Amino acid sequence: KNLLKNGSFEAWSQNAGVPAGWTLGGDDAILEQEVIRPKSGKYLSRLTTAIYGRRNVFLEQRIPVGSLAGKSLIFGAWVRSPQAESASVSIDNYHNIGEFSGDGSWQFLIVRKPIPKDAKGEIVFRLNAYAFAGVTIDFDGAIAVVEK
Repeated sequence: KNLLKNGSFEAWSQNAGVPAGWTLGGDDAILEQEVIRPKSGKYLSRLTTAIYGRRNVFLEQRIPVGSLAGKSLIFGAWVRSPQAESASVSIDNYHNIGEFSGDGSWQFLIVRKPIPKDAKGEIVFRLNAYAFAGVTIDFDGAIAVVEK
């Protein structure tokens, strides 16, 4: 079962202009609901920045630790961009292993993280884009599960 709400980015909040269940952040982040060649479904999330120079922009979801304490989580998403090393996925600042090729094709990025038994608060699942103004990074099909 996917722990994330709307990992497919199919539902969008019309008022906020972001995928339902997600929060946009970073340095002058620009987010678009895109319909051109999504990996799955009808829509994808396209991130970039309005600032010159490389900036970190992101979409994130936070969920309560609750019964996930002491378990290991896996988080992944499909990513596409023409810029190498322009994207990562993370759980509480643990980033995916391996580099993003940035060859313009879809690549699945994944990260694993054990949640301490005494953990409290929230777990942060983040789709990171390290963008230059005008360079876009596409995300689709995000999933977070408990590792068996």
